[in-house]
Amino acid sequence: MKNKLNIIMAFLILIVSEQSIAKNVTLTPGSSEATTGRVVASKWLDYQITNGRFIGNLEIRVRLVRAPFYSGSAATTYNLSAQGSPLTVTPCISNDAGYGGCYFRTPFPVVGCTSADQGDINICMNRIVGTEGTIVIPVNEPTYLLSSPNFCMRSYLQYPDVKAPSPVDILSIYFDPYTVCGEDNGAPPPIPELTGSVCNLNSQNLNLNYSSTSLNVGGITKSTSLNVSCTTGVAQDYQLKLTGSNVVSGRLNFGNGVSAQVSLNGSQVQANGQGIQLNKLVSQTIPVSATLMGNASVSGVSKATGILVLEAL
Repeated sequence: MKNKLNIIMAFLILIVSEQSIAKNVTLTPGSSEATTGRVVASKWLDYQITNGRFIGNLEIRVRLVRAPFYSGSAATTYNLSAQGSPLTVTPCISNDAGYGGCYFRTPFPVVGCTSADQGDINICMNRIVGTEGTIVIPVNEPTYLLSSPNFCMRSYLQYPDVKAPSPVDILSIYFDPYTVCGEDNGAPPPIPELTGSVCNLNSQNLNLNYSSTSLNVGGITKSTSLNVSCTTGVAQDYQLKLTGSNVVSGRLNFGNGVSAQVSLNGSQVQANGQGIQLNKLVSQTIPVSATLMGNASVSGVSKATGILVLEAL
């Protein structure tokens, strides 16, 4: 019986000794550094759009980096379990409207704090910095929340078994600046089916040259075309307008008794007027023509300038 008691006592002493390895570490916002996770790349693995919802899987590559500690507003003492701690990542995606959907505490499978860190969170954070790993999060959101030409992402790295006094609880650190925006910076690419396409003209200047051996130039017509280039996405409605600084009765004025009536896509338009509406616009070529009106008061060279403006409705 005495031998059994000795064994039990020794075992109890071992447990107490192991717990005493844990070291209290104080982190102060703005002055301490910590290791956190930054999104460096992301892509949609698959998705479907059904019943007004977007359902898919987003692959995110996270790099563990050193950054200023900005969790909370006051210095906090953290304690790492002697057994270590796994790591989890909470990525958040937001659109141009500011919506931010977070996907909480996805396990980061590559590294974590272990017993080799001797209960010191600083040892762990210094050891794991520079590591990269990939996580996949399931996304299930209303489509209007993901209708954006430009996404932003922020990420939080959690140490679930690193504790602090309530109400702080576990250690959660985000990168500062913690937001990455745009596909080139690591945020996910826009979703073509949910994103309105953007259209542009190849040139805004209307250049047509006329020549005549008669002062009566009425009826002379010249034609050209404008190329409209649109990005992928849901076709949007646009308005194409003609503007000018020297206009008479809606026509571009040459200033010598001659003016030009402009037509866009086969329809006459008034300079500085409403223009024409192009519904569900996609990449295409739009014909442009201008017909001279009037008699020139004198011979010579004159000029009229018009600018085409393409505006989304």
